[in-house]
Amino acid sequence: MGSPAVSSFGSGGFGFGRSRKFWFQLDAELIVYGATEPNARVTLQASRSSCGPTALHDALQPADSRQIIPAVATSPDGIEERTIVLAVERNTKQLEP
Repeated sequence: MGSPAVSSFGSGGFGFGRSRKFWFQLDAELIVYGATEPNARVTLQASRSSCGPTALHDALQPADSRQIIPAVATSPDGIEERTIVLAVERNTKQLEP
């Protein structure tokens, strides 16, 4: 149990019958960055990116979920290919006052 000062401001304890309009929102962004050979071809999530240093700046999916982000770099001559797969998981929990 909380102290009387904290408890008196708990759910319904403040405002004396008036409707409260207090809200709180939180989001997150993901920045993925990397580098490879200057003339290599890079794709992130199957979308072609610029050659050389590359970055993906995107909002995380709003609902709790797992996002899979494949990144593929192909050598300038097209002979070699490297793949890295990132998995990002968002878990959000709202705590009661």
